Amino acid sequence: MLMRADALVGPEGSTPREWRATFLRRDKARVAVRRGIAWKPEHLVIAHGRCVMNASDEAMRRSFSWLSP
Repeated sequence: MLMRADALVGPEGSTPREWRATFLRRDKARVAVRRGIAWKPEHLVIAHGRCVMNASDEAMRRSFSWLSP
């Protein structure tokens, strides 16, 4: 119930809000996410949610959209 309230689980699961606050150098995190997307992953294995079997690059963009400037 708590994980659902913090949007951690389910098809649109994301990074915990309290973890987001710890990213002080978001520029470096953005570079890492762009690098991961450039790898063109076929699938993503998600710890607390549905695995992504297609359109993995779009799922990564959506999941890390909170890093946008």
